[in-house]
Amino acid sequence: MDILFNMRAFVSVAETGSFTAAAQRL
Repeated sequence: MDILFNMRAFVSVAETGSFTAAAQRL
């Protein structure tokens, strides 16, 4: 359970980081 939760959290952070980077490019 903890591993799945950590993976989801990591993906969420990665997606948020990508979105932020894309927004900053604009």
